Amino acid sequence: GDPSSSVNTGILPNWKKAFKYRAIRSIVILLTITYYLMAMRTFESVYCKVLPGNGPHLVVQLSIKCWVGPHQALSPFSILLLIFYICGFPLVCFVFAYRAWKSGAIHMQYDEQNGGKDNNNNETTTTNASSNNNNTGDMNKSSSLSSISLDAVKYSRMNNMYGFLYRGLKPRAFWFRLLTFVANFLVAIQVAYS
Repeated sequence: GDPSSSVNTGILPNWKKAFKYRAIRSIVILLTITYYLMAMRTFESVYCKVLPGNGPHLVVQLSIKCWVGPHQALSPFSILLLIFYICGFPLVCFVFAYRAWKSGAIHMQYDEQNGGKDNNNNETTTTNASSNNNNTGDMNKSSSLSSISLDAVKYSRMNNMYGFLYRGLKPRAFWFRLLTFVANFLVAIQVAYS
């Protein structure tokens, strides 16, 4: 009865969910865009070279001695960044893409991008099957529609958060983003250590 209660229980949670999905998507996009640069800088921050009679020095800045003073203070941060971001983030993205492929979310997004051809075929098949089964078909159709609507909501949420990782890819190529991370990883090592 109270209008304010409907606002508090309806609009505000939806706003929070939308903000959450957009925040996660923005973070994933930002981390993906900056991955190569951060990987290269991280490798440079731990790449040392031994100078004759002067011990190891940072290659990118030879005036800085490695593992002592300022470099010793910053090196743990570089190592954590290497473990959790440079190595961990691509694996997390692969898990997200695999979950989207396993659950069908990536198929839904691919069908939407290609005019829903597969969905139209599925709808035609479902219609033909229901017309042949009369009452039983009607019951199955209603239950399948309810499950499809629930799945559509779940897939839409997943695509809103992680869809950037597999947008434009065929469902069976969900692993391609991991390949791009590996390529950037190797190029960053080559550039940092050359």
